Amino acid sequence: MLTNIVRKWLATLSSERDLDAPLMAYLGAARFTDVHLTHGPNEIGKNIIGKKVGPARTVQYTIQSKRGNIGTNEWRAPLRGQMWEAVRLGVSHPAFDPDLPRQGVLVLSGRLVGGTQEQIDLFNQELVNEGRLPIEVWHEEALVARFSSVDPSSVYPSDKAGYLGCGQFFSIYGVALDGRLTPRNIERHSRNWLSETYNATSLLIPAVEAATLANALERARNLYGTYQARLALARVCLDAAFHSAGPDEAFFSSVATEAIADSIIAAERFSDRVWDLREGAREKKLLHVVGGSSGFLSYPLLCTQVGETLALSYFGSTDETKRQSYFSRLTALVTVEPGISNVFSDNQAVSVVMICRALADGGEIPLAKRYRRAIAYQMLNLYANRLGMASVTDDERSELDRLVGIEFPEIRPPQRHASFMATAVVDLCAYLGERDLYEKVVNDLRFIRMTPIYFRPLDSSGQFRLDAEDVAYSVNVEFEPTLSPTYAYAPHLKDEPRTFKTGRAIWRRGLYVLEPAIA
Repeated sequence: MLTNIVRKWLATLSSERDLDAPLMAYLGAARFTDVHLTHGPNEIGKNIIGKKVGPARTVQYTIQSKRGNIGTNEWRAPLRGQMWEAVRLGVSHPAFDPDLPRQGVLVLSGRLVGGTQEQIDLFNQELVNEGRLPIEVWHEEALVARFSSVDPSSVYPSDKAGYLGCGQFFSIYGVALDGRLTPRNIERHSRNWLSETYNATSLLIPAVEAATLANALERARNLYGTYQARLALARVCLDAAFHSAGPDEAFFSSVATEAIADSIIAAERFSDRVWDLREGAREKKLLHVVGGSSGFLSYPLLCTQVGETLALSYFGSTDETKRQSYFSRLTALVTVEPGISNVFSDNQAVSVVMICRALADGGEIPLAKRYRRAIAYQMLNLYANRLGMASVTDDERSELDRLVGIEFPEIRPPQRHASFMATAVVDLCAYLGERDLYEKVVNDLRFIRMTPIYFRPLDSSGQFRLDAEDVAYSVNVEFEPTLSPTYAYAPHLKDEPRTFKTGRAIWRRGLYVLEPAIA
């Protein structure tokens, strides 16, 4: 069954870069070393490089991937020139050893068609005449075999939980085909990929599952789900890098860097698509993009999702023009869309923090404060006059029941007092230096008997999973009545690490993608 899923994925790739992370994971599982994604000479071709240590010699591999079928025209220009440069000139990268024999590989999600095989045979004969290795072609069926032949026990243990986790993938893949797979479904399944120990084979199953889920969701036009699937792979790669050292850490970090870049691109594609729909909608409002009777819930949720992905795109993009474009969109979203502040779940706290931080980082501090004030008002209203906000563990049905349950006694859940959002709101007051609002919110929390909660990770496994044993759970954060300097206003931050290995080793984008990946 996995074979058919992989074959469908390869046949419907939207971009050849979708192959990069799974290919890198495969090379690690196949015992290649020094695996990196780089660019060819003069940026002509993107390459994955790696070394294969054999009994008699070590070979330097240079791999180029292409989407779809390749005919003679595509081979003559530009592929032949790219492979020529890769094999003869090599690649400019510290891990590329120019003194080793070079093996070029052309990876295709499709097949060679027409007379392309004969053209490659002639090219290979030239290489052999020069004393070089002929290039290899890994076509569709070769990739299907490579991506689907891994032993499931490399990720799923041979016990009840392992069998359930392995079978769960096929269930959620079927749901993804209809576009109905939710971020919570993705996050919960991806917990199966996390481990206390990792080796070179550990990333292949997560990479293939994440890629096929992302592809299925994209084909179903669920681009936010595609983004969440990319985040899930980034999380396990970062976790693997954190738990490793030496060559293994370098390999996991290399795959993590690509997975992070894929996550940011997916965030950009989702926000771009929704923004295009918004520009064509009546009054240029997201409310008219959603439509239907479910708009009262889906509209504010869409606003939060767009705000989160715009903030991540702003922080994560390396193109300054694009960063400024995403920041302009974010300011417009917060300024004119009332749904952006209509939060209803603790799960949205991460998005609220990302949006505020992006606005403040871009210099729009007054707007960040205005947005945070609106969030505070919405939160306090839900706890004072309704049933509170949904928890981080609630599913979508539970969120809806809590939002409308006060009018429908038959589905009414109990009043909730605990609030992760409350902790985020008060911390943002301190972050933005809002002394007066800080004191008012803290006073209101006590008046309506709210209990702010907090999950405090250490520089350990806890930063990758909320259920880790070393995550300190504060059941009632006792905020000081007045805002004091540094972190003295609340005990939940006093012992929290100021830096994390992930941020130091993988650069700050690694930390940015962790926030929405875990929420």
